[in-house]
Amino acid sequence: MTCAAGTKGNLSIMPREFRPAFRQTYYEVLEQLKKALDAWLIHYTTERSHRGYWSRGKRPIVTFREYLKNVRKDG
Repeated sequence: MTCAAGTKGNLSIMPREFRPAFRQTYYEVLEQLKKALDAWLIHYTTERSHRGYWSRGKRPIVTFREYLKNVRKDG
């Protein structure tokens, strides 16, 4: 299960987000592409809620912060 979830996450950005973007935008330099990817990652991890079992509808950043709070409390 972990491997499948990791593989899906690694491959999902290209078909869903950047393949359409490549049709609409021409990136002349790598920095433009990096800037677009950074903006997408910020949106994906801090603004968009996830429907998966592990996150239960929370944004990934919220889940991560809860994890850090628990680790600090236990450690």
